[in-house]
Amino acid sequence: MRPTGDKKLNVTIEAGLILDREPEADNYGVYFYCNNRLIVKDLKVRDVGYYVSGEAGVPHPDASLCRVIVRIHGPAEVMPWTSSKSGINYSHEVFLQLRPTLINLVSYYSSLSRRLKKQWDEEVYAYRAGSVEDVEPEDVETKRRMVLPELPRTRKLPRVQELKERNRKNIDTQPRTPGLIEAMGMVDLISRQKIDTRNRLVLILLDSNFEIALKEFIVARADLFPPNNYKNSHIASLFEQGRKAVIKEVQIHVPMPATLLTKIDHYYLLRNSLIHERATQ
Repeated sequence: MRPTGDKKLNVTIEAGLILDREPEADNYGVYFYCNNRLIVKDLKVRDVGYYVSGEAGVPHPDASLCRVIVRIHGPAEVMPWTSSKSGINYSHEVFLQLRPTLINLVSYYSSLSRRLKKQWDEEVYAYRAGSVEDVEPEDVETKRRMVLPELPRTRKLPRVQELKERNRKNIDTQPRTPGLIEAMGMVDLISRQKIDTRNRLVLILLDSNFEIALKEFIVARADLFPPNNYKNSHIASLFEQGRKAVIKEVQIHVPMPATLLTKIDHYYLLRNSLIHERATQ
């Protein structure tokens, strides 16, 4: 890199996606080594592109495969470390020279991690070996964005599919959940349509889905509602008594806060008014 006074430093920067991701440790971001000594790790601050829109953005698990390693060798007196040698001095001339390149790389690989988040197993973890592409210093203009490979295009999943992906664990372990999840996706889909009566459709679907969820809970949780006590006739009788009776039965095992119960009653009354009374919208 450019000399600092009459001193010169040798700098290499490695960037890419990692295989040793540890969600609990947040072991991604920027690592600085000075003369083979680890000065700081997992660095995620504005000075390297995080928390800035259009750059790396807010640190997030989706971007947690990004790692950039900076190795600096040379005279100790011109190292960009703090006086305690336990951090980086962001106003140091050496860091200021490195900063544009760091931001470019952190932004690029954070974006790549996000774009591949649905395919990490196939597109990242499956590759256990590879080669580093070298870019010579004279090819890097510090005041312009680096020319890097084009990022893969992302295709937003339909809302229903997105909800199913986010609830994959529940779907795999609780067979009763797909219908409930898909109904919530349809609520969102209908609410976005240019239909005059979309609010009515959403209200009916949302409230009905809640009632079905209560029934599914009672049927599925045999440990809480023994089948010999909760036969089909008993469940049918319970629902004929009305929503309050069903909720009271469920609340024995799953307490619901008063604010939630108030909201449930509100929308239940709206639904009944729409279906059984004079309301038409």
